[in-house]
Amino acid sequence: GTLLGAAQTVEMHHARLANWLGKDPFENRQGLVRIVPASDGLESEDSPFWWAGGFQAGDRTTVMFHWGSIAGLGRGLTHELTHRFDGRLFAFLPSWMVEGRAVHTGAAYGRCEDRKFLDRYLDVGAATTAFVKGYGGEQKLRTLIEGKLDDYRDNYTAGYALFVFLSSWRVDGQLRYAARLPGFMRGRGGRTQPLKWFTSCFVDGKDGRPAELAAFAKEFHDFLHGCYQWGWGNAPAWHANYEQRRQAPAPARRAMVNDEPTWVWVRDRAEPWFGQEHAARAGLLLAELGQNGPAIAALSWSLGTDDWQPRPARELRWLCKAAGHRSVAWIVGHELARRGWGDAPSGEVPLLASLPRLRAYLALLDEGARVAATKPAPAVARALLAERNSLAGRLGVAPAPLPPSTPPTPFQPLDREPHALALHGYVESGLTGYEERRAPGLWYVTDSGDLHVGRARPRKDSGLLDRTAHQRHAFTHSAEWFGPGSYVLKTRVHFTTSFVSGAVVLGYSRRDRNIRLGFSAGDFLYSIGRKQDVAKTRSVRLSVRGTWRREGQFRDDSPSTNVEFDQPTSHFDLEVRVQGATARVYAQGKFRFAYTTPDLSPIFGSIGFAMSQGAVRLQTPTVQPGVEGIALESADPSLLYGVRLPGVPCHPHGALVVWLPKDNGPQEVDEPFDHERWLLVAMRRMRRFASDKLSYPQPIVVMVPARLDKSQKSELVRVAKQNGADQVLEHQLGKPFVESVYGMYVDAWGGVRVCVDLVREGTGHPTALNGWARRSRAAR
Repeated sequence: GTLLGAAQTVEMHHARLANWLGKDPFENRQGLVRIVPASDGLESEDSPFWWAGGFQAGDRTTVMFHWGSIAGLGRGLTHELTHRFDGRLFAFLPSWMVEGRAVHTGAAYGRCEDRKFLDRYLDVGAATTAFVKGYGGEQKLRTLIEGKLDDYRDNYTAGYALFVFLSSWRVDGQLRYAARLPGFMRGRGGRTQPLKWFTSCFVDGKDGRPAELAAFAKEFHDFLHGCYQWGWGNAPAWHANYEQRRQAPAPARRAMVNDEPTWVWVRDRAEPWFGQEHAARAGLLLAELGQNGPAIAALSWSLGTDDWQPRPARELRWLCKAAGHRSVAWIVGHELARRGWGDAPSGEVPLLASLPRLRAYLALLDEGARVAATKPAPAVARALLAERNSLAGRLGVAPAPLPPSTPPTPFQPLDREPHALALHGYVESGLTGYEERRAPGLWYVTDSGDLHVGRARPRKDSGLLDRTAHQRHAFTHSAEWFGPGSYVLKTRVHFTTSFVSGAVVLGYSRRDRNIRLGFSAGDFLYSIGRKQDVAKTRSVRLSVRGTWRREGQFRDDSPSTNVEFDQPTSHFDLEVRVQGATARVYAQGKFRFAYTTPDLSPIFGSIGFAMSQGAVRLQTPTVQPGVEGIALESADPSLLYGVRLPGVPCHPHGALVVWLPKDNGPQEVDEPFDHERWLLVAMRRMRRFASDKLSYPQPIVVMVPARLDKSQKSELVRVAKQNGADQVLEHQLGKPFVESVYGMYVDAWGGVRVCVDLVREGTGHPTALNGWARRSRAAR
């Protein structure tokens, strides 16, 4: 596990640092390493920065570790241990060198067992970032040296680049600055007069060194620009002075650590809201201590700062019920039930008694439907009652029966017609990942309802596309809010620059809580002037992810695809069907992939559009609320990602489901489906799951068709139980599960995450189920 791996390797990293520095100032002095799985753990340990991945405080090294390997943990440990050594040996280092040296040591080795660092190692990517941020210019270099950065985190890239430049830059084969480093690092002037001390050491006009800071900045600029060119395949003449390859860690050290506490459910870190992640913990602790009033306050507070989680929400419901807060308990219970985390509360929400206008509106809808039914106007009556029932369902009010219609019409509430997303206007807000190079107001809406993102005004040039695709951030989102439920977003995305990279943002509730459907297309090298002939756009790359750290660790949880066009084009049609926690993406009229939130929490909020490079025109985006989801009977198993199946029980760690078909499907054959034979084949493939409950704690649930006779069911129960099944239940579902036996991992909220054919796809252990079953655990 994590602690064992850290204990086995931390001395190796310590010894490597001692060898590099020529001494070990901590001989016979014990250090302490603390490993926490998430940022709130760092904050509890007094982390100096909300965004830090670790910190050093005296002899205590604290690092954050989740969803990683021991080799990756070692790089974080080395980074922080470098601070420990430097704090003891070099008391006056400026911040850029403190972080630059730690970034270097964290990267410049291959295996944990290495005794020495790779002194000629160069991370071209970090130096390129420093170049893009302008640190090759004299003014930005001054701010770095003087410690007057707008963002301390620039020390990690620009500070690293400057340290490597000073320690390794050669002219005519001779190191130009390295000999001056030891004296610079020991001097007090690095803290009291940083720029003066820096220039006295490195800009002194001696031994070939420049005499003016401008000349030094020019040389540093050339180094950074060379790294930038190197990154695009045009290595500078001096590239042979450096190395980029590292020996790969041993397989056991680079494998994912199977340690449940590290499989966190946290989101990507942004500036935390006051109380984020801590209010819920405080509420649970206060409840345990019997401090019910403060516990209610803390848990209620947490609902506004964190994602909903089952345990805090259930505790809040119980406490409110015990304290007589009936309406709050009902509302929390209703939300728990809607998310599939419990039974719905009985009766109406008590708060309804104090809302006379809302009660009057329900009565008005009832009366309108009654009048419409007598005209007769059954379609109008059904629409009014559908609107009434949609609202009533949120209040615990019993639904009204819908009048019959001939021919049958779907029940559609009043607001279900498609409308332009621009109807209520657009606004600009923050969006993590799209802020550093933000140009405010870089979007506009035309009179026809088209939305341009990535430019502030109409283009004046002739032709379809601008060649230059500026690397700057833009974001806007609808003023309209879409609550939990279902809707369809449709638009045509037109590329108006030679390269585009952006995202459709779903469920925008705040800058760090949303889903990003990314897209990129065009010729990047042409857009930045690296080539003269533009390549025709023949495809668009689509990808999607939320902001959870666990995404990307499981099969199909962060899907992506390349959509090929029939012929070169400068646009593509996009349709996103959102239903509850799932978004199904269609491009060019075809289904491409589905995304479901990790905890089946609904996708709700505004709809937005972001650009990181280039510009697009979104042709009259429209939204149709309240559309129906997929029908199980007509779906292919590949469309079931995130779908809740009827009758499948929920388990805190999910469930492994073996599903027997109702019949042979549309291609009926003379021989009936041999349920017993194929169940035995399927259960043998599931044997490892049944025999290793420590690694796979999920129950194995066999679903058999209810239409079978009693003797058939009895025999299937016997076969299932003898081969490791924990439960045997019945189902009424036909399609899409026909002609074979299917194995599924169903998550803690009942959503299908993986579905494989256990008869026709492969033999032996079904590895497609393995990742989910091994690492999907209940949220702590």
